[in-house]
Amino acid sequence: ATAAYLKSTDGGSTWTRIATGLTLASPATSATPVVNPTTATEAQSGCTTMNLGHLQSWYDLAVAVDPADSTRVLFGGDLCSAITSDGGATFRLASHWLPQSGLGTTASGTLGYVHADWHAALIVRIAGQLPVILGGSDGGLFVSRDLFDVPTPELGSWAQPDVGLATHLFYAIGTGDPTLGDPNVLFGGLQDNGSRWRLVSDPTFLADVNPSAWDQVLGGDGIGAAAASDGNGQNQVYWASVNGTRRFCLRRLWDCSKATRIENGVEVPNWKNPGSPGVPDPFFIRYDLLGYDTAAVTSASNESARIWTVDPVSALSSTRVVAPGPFFVDGTPRTIRGQGLRVSPYRYTIDGVPGSRIYGAALSSGNTGMGSILVYDKPTGGGLATTVLSLHGVSFPNVTGKGTGTLWIGNGSDFAAPQNAASLGGTDPKQTWLVASNAALSNAVNCTNPAAANCDPAVIIPASIGHLYKTTDGGSTWAPFHGNGTGFDLPNLPIFAVRYDPSDATDQTLWVGTEAGVYRTTDGGATWAPYGTGLPAVRVTDLRISRNGSVVRVSTYGRGVWEIYPNSEPAAGPGSGDFNRSKVIDFFNLASLAARLSATPSATNNLPYDSSVDMDGNSTLDDADVAALAAKFGSVLP
Repeated sequence: ATAAYLKSTDGGSTWTRIATGLTLASPATSATPVVNPTTATEAQSGCTTMNLGHLQSWYDLAVAVDPADSTRVLFGGDLCSAITSDGGATFRLASHWLPQSGLGTTASGTLGYVHADWHAALIVRIAGQLPVILGGSDGGLFVSRDLFDVPTPELGSWAQPDVGLATHLFYAIGTGDPTLGDPNVLFGGLQDNGSRWRLVSDPTFLADVNPSAWDQVLGGDGIGAAAASDGNGQNQVYWASVNGTRRFCLRRLWDCSKATRIENGVEVPNWKNPGSPGVPDPFFIRYDLLGYDTAAVTSASNESARIWTVDPVSALSSTRVVAPGPFFVDGTPRTIRGQGLRVSPYRYTIDGVPGSRIYGAALSSGNTGMGSILVYDKPTGGGLATTVLSLHGVSFPNVTGKGTGTLWIGNGSDFAAPQNAASLGGTDPKQTWLVASNAALSNAVNCTNPAAANCDPAVIIPASIGHLYKTTDGGSTWAPFHGNGTGFDLPNLPIFAVRYDPSDATDQTLWVGTEAGVYRTTDGGATWAPYGTGLPAVRVTDLRISRNGSVVRVSTYGRGVWEIYPNSEPAAGPGSGDFNRSKVIDFFNLASLAARLSATPSATNNLPYDSSVDMDGNSTLDDADVAALAAKFGSVLP
């Protein structure tokens, strides 16, 4: 809570308390009231005292002083802001985060809107004119030019001059796929700005997309997002998460681009909150797609990892794929992080059982307690059999694992397994995979000194820079995967997302989201390079690649969402004609080419052109390509 507000008139040598936000018994202290308290009675919704930060003062407090009149001061908190015009003798509320709901009403009227969670404030005067108040919150930039010069703050005005500023903090995105006929579907979860849906003016296949038109479909803290469907683009289920709860929307039943609908004269939500069937959920819930043969998703609860499905009548169910925690690391109980579960989209034959899956998860417990576990399930007896195979740098006394309790790579952030273990130099898919770290500095430990603290020489990680490592023996040994030094290596920056390109059956193309943009390799990790002209050097939190590799979308933490079309580059050779990578030349491929006729490559990644249907590789989609593709109609590709 906000304990006290202090001012100094001698450069900080002495301080005087002008207000407090707490009511204390010893010493006896009462919270300083505001002149115009809100009338709402709902807990934490209104503001009545100078406890503006409520229980979040560690996160959101801001103070700004008028440079021409030090008696005029603005204070920002989590839900409200306040001003004083008499040096702290009295205080008045100046804004509210939800005034339109009635929660920001006072005896003098309705407060102006400023988004929750103030982080910065400044009062400026230009050429001696009236003060301009600038406020920075989780909702962007807010400006007031009259707050100190109206009879009451309720008569003042706040503006949002944020048009053109891409500043949203995305945690994750859900995206449609051109091979399934819905390339324009795009939505995501934003810190403290809900879950938002990108609107398009034309629902046709090659729509003219306005990337700045987004609408909020859910409020609160938007976090996880995923667009799931079966391999034919049917049974589409869109997922989101809000403050520790799940939401889903069924495209076949509801308009997921809108928050609500009218049903029998009653407004009901399109995004359903099903609750969790007896499963405690974390605050941060991230989803991952299981692949292209199911509309289910996977995510973590506080006690395990689970597969989540929605049946035809919109009922939620889940199946556990990791035994219940807690998992003990060096005697400390830990759980799977809500944002720490990944699943490889490919199926494997493991121990002679086809159709098996491989999962990786990061564990909770602060910056030094995150490890990764690898599990696989296999469809035996109609159910799921799960085996914990190995641990990335940590040991669990109650589970089979590697090491004796030493953390080798901290801050585990992501996990990726190739389609074929041989691509990484391995022979066993359940022991061959990649692990990324988002630690501020590379913290892989070279444990070659048995006398060192917490050192187990049985598990050795090379002392090489980097944040991406591979193992081919289930975690017994590790090797860096940031490049071979012959070209451009992956920079030594935190990594938040790692994806194999599903359109590359050879596993040579991987995408990595780092603290400073996207990097790609096309030679299996030997060399890397930044990818995407115009993409800001900013943290990339999620990466989604369409099944045919033609659309790559990334979410960033601070610069919005971006997309690129790799197949719009000039053809490197004749295309296969298999636009949707079904390995069958069918009507979908012909329709895709027909929609793109006369298109050519563009330096700005022209969406209509796609090199996969450029049958003669001349970088122009023309009648010759149509004839060549028609001649292959019905053929099956290797």
